Amino acid sequence: LLKMLENEPDNPYHIYQIGISYFNLGNYENAVNYLEKTTQYNIDPSLVWVQTTIYYYGLALINAGQSKIALGLEGIYNEFCHVPEYIYLMGLIYAANGLFAKSLAMLGKVVNMTEECHIDAGVTSYQGYFQLGNICHHIKKDDLALQYLKKAGDYAPAINLINKIENNI
Repeated sequence: LLKMLENEPDNPYHIYQIGISYFNLGNYENAVNYLEKTTQYNIDPSLVWVQTTIYYYGLALINAGQSKIALGLEGIYNEFCHVPEYIYLMGLIYAANGLFAKSLAMLGKVVNMTEECHIDAGVTSYQGYFQLGNICHHIKKDDLALQYLKKAGDYAPAINLINKIENNI
């Protein structure tokens, strides 16, 4: 991929692929750098790879400890508000910044979306419900947390958190 980028240094798709590769390797700083470069091109937000760029850019920012910078993704809400993964991502970004009411609102919205997921299938179901439960647990609303977590089905992190809550661990 890096060799391809040498031959076509202004190809946003190559830059995106490198950013995703770094993300998958757990190298979030390099992922942020490449995915951020991709966002600087004037590209069509209806393309799935562009939506994927935004999703993984936000996740990379969170994982790289740059949650405050990730709040800047609020500025593209109108272009991506129909993308479930973007709404889920904003819920995660708000949570990472301690904005729990906003996080719950976004995650509540995502689990009610009917739009198809193209990047991460579980965001409108088990992942969304798990995150709702996780945040409710974090803000000491365990009754509500358990309701959400049970909607996550057999998702292992949800089952683990249910056990933790029920056993007061």
